[in-house]
Amino acid sequence: IQELRRAATELAMVGVQWHSRWQGAATDDPWIYRGLEAAGELQLVPFLHSHADSALEAIQLVEKVARAFPDLPIVVLDAFGGYRHALDCFDAAERCPNLLFDTCQAWNGQAVQEAVRRFGPHRVLFGSDIYSHPITFRTANTPALLAEYVERDDLALILSGNLERLLAWQSGDRKEPW
Repeated sequence: IQELRRAATELAMVGVQWHSRWQGAATDDPWIYRGLEAAGELQLVPFLHSHADSALEAIQLVEKVARAFPDLPIVVLDAFGGYRHALDCFDAAERCPNLLFDTCQAWNGQAVQEAVRRFGPHRVLFGSDIYSHPITFRTANTPALLAEYVERDDLALILSGNLERLLAWQSGDRKEPW
């Protein structure tokens, strides 16, 4: 909690990421609940991984913590990494309107298209999973591919507009970003 406070105040960070399986815990671990509570107080946007092949990051666990913090927008990373996992994420999105989803590791453009159709483009953010060099893993998730499956106005929201809205929420504009 002290490190979250330092990140928000001294470092002026706007978000915090949990990759629970890499941190040796499940997503519904009590320390993540405490962290999410602090993130909400500090207006840090939380990012939670939900990897398709990890029981520790199962979307059901993400949904469980999202229900505990219904006023906190939570970005789910890696949500569309497999067919079955994407379907489970769609169901969680319908039950938890505070969940937003990135496109990272989308198994195909149709998964993103279906997400937009089911819960709207305002709940989808672009994510590439390309964050280091050299690039060792490429997904089919590129703006060009998404343009084949998502309408132009929706694509603008996904590529930048939704993140801008999240940052406005983080900076003190308490309007719901979703």
